[in-house]
Amino acid sequence: AKSWVKELERRGEKNVVIALAGNKADIKGRTVELEEAQNYAKEHGLIYMDTSAKSNLNVKEIFTAIAKKLPRQQQERDSDIITDLNEPVSKGANKASGGCCGAK
Repeated sequence: AKSWVKELERRGEKNVVIALAGNKADIKGRTVELEEAQNYAKEHGLIYMDTSAKSNLNVKEIFTAIAKKLPRQQQERDSDIITDLNEPVSKGANKASGGCCGAK
């Protein structure tokens, strides 16, 4: 999982929502200790939940947590776009590119 997170942090959008699922929580004998997984998630700003497809533990909840985080990030992006639209365009910008929509 660490290599995937690293790849997403490197190549993904800066506001990408990453959720880390501690899968097979219904089975005894963890490969990764709960505290280690939680600390890793906290350090990297990830959503973390123990999950189990077999018992349906936190399956819906992890997707709900992702969905709840998405609108806030979309609003931030929309705000950035609005800021860009409010910035003045230099007078010669359209002439240099051939006018609106490439028309001359």
